[in-house]
Amino acid sequence: MKRIILLSGFLCFGMTSAQVPQGTQFISGQIGFSNTKDHSKNSSMESYKFLPTYGYFFAPNWAVVLSAGYKQDIDKSQSQNATLDVLSLENKTSAFVVTPSLRKFWVLDSKFSLFCQLDFPLEFGNVKHTTISNNGVGDAQSKNSYSSFGVSIKPGIDYFLSPRWKIAASIGEIGYFNTNYKESDASKNRFNMEANLANIQLGVKYIIPAKNKAD
Repeated sequence: MKRIILLSGFLCFGMTSAQVPQGTQFISGQIGFSNTKDHSKNSSMESYKFLPTYGYFFAPNWAVVLSAGYKQDIDKSQSQNATLDVLSLENKTSAFVVTPSLRKFWVLDSKFSLFCQLDFPLEFGNVKHTTISNNGVGDAQSKNSYSSFGVSIKPGIDYFLSPRWKIAASIGEIGYFNTNYKESDASKNRFNMEANLANIQLGVKYIIPAKNKAD
């Protein structure tokens, strides 16, 4: 994997002849739903995401990008307390997401291009904790609003399906993230470093070519 990353780096800095023209635009995004269940632990996880993205090339091979949308994660589980009552636990995280980005592209040929993406993710949401017992005793609910910011770097690759359509894949991430919780007055810092094929994000891009100056 390290050799592939090093080779990609040499290719990136070596391929400077082909360019994405200034004024080119693209539209992409992520729409997702997943539902994972673990019957052995009586738990499940549902995730929703809607994150449209717009990009504009302000210079050849350089683009500013803005993503904005909504996401929700629902984590459900069951456990027993000291009196053997069955407790149903639910943690629901909902957030509005805004991510301005800067991307640098290196065009390899008519089909492939590499890119490196610098993200500044922002989240504004809340976490709801709900506990329900089978006998109605000890039920509880709490809500904690939060805001978070971060900075991260992601490498990726684009593949042209046609002159107007691309498949984009980003692989791994290196980043720092800070989260502040309002009600509990708590703060959490996280450093993330992932560079493996298990963390691939796929998307589809629609390309709007730059207009000719003569038009």
